[in-house]
Amino acid sequence: MKLKLVGSLLLICFGFNNCQNNTGPSKDPEENRFYSGYRNIYRSYGKVPLDSTKNQLNEYLHEFPESADGWGFLGSIQFLEKDYDASRLSYHKAIKLNRWKSSFYSSLGTTYSALGMIDSSKTYFMNALALQDSTAENYFNLALLYSKEGDTRNSQLYADSALLKKDIPISNLLGLSLVYSKNGNAPISKELIERTIQMGFTDTLEFSKVLKEEMKLEEFYRNNRF
Repeated sequence: MKLKLVGSLLLICFGFNNCQNNTGPSKDPEENRFYSGYRNIYRSYGKVPLDSTKNQLNEYLHEFPESADGWGFLGSIQFLEKDYDASRLSYHKAIKLNRWKSSFYSSLGTTYSALGMIDSSKTYFMNALALQDSTAENYFNLALLYSKEGDTRNSQLYADSALLKKDIPISNLLGLSLVYSKNGNAPISKELIERTIQMGFTDTLEFSKVLKEEMKLEEFYRNNRF
């Protein structure tokens, strides 16, 4: 995800559709500024330098520290900057303000994985699943975490669940190919690579280095955009 987990590759890890929760006119001037301020920052994302977006968010959160989406957005930017400790703190603030938003938990799971805190990472991905966020990314990330620990049974369980999902991104299919390869299931691993080729993936030579453990999956993701 670049990133430690695919969830972060896609940001991987926090969806920028949060402005959907911050819509609707208000007669209260303060509430209007609360909603419109976040919405304006969100809409400018990608059109201005990342530092500019981050500065705008910091100013916004100084005025409106009660914005869960604002803290989640800041956490995603800090993750992109590889400031994982700061990202972790921002996501925790977001969850404290809104404990029902599953994307905060999955993003925090990705952040803990980047910090090498596997148990915490698994906990937050499972929390996201408990909130009905049963995306292929969450199942894949858990499959990868368990695979890294050598827990083939649970890794296989979550990998199989990921494959049941529709419209699985190429990045997830490649990651699942690695998981099945590590779990000793070469036929499914090969089948998944063939599926990615049908979807337009071409750099099979480089990915073969991942399967041979000559290249880390994270390094492969940094070199490729899906």
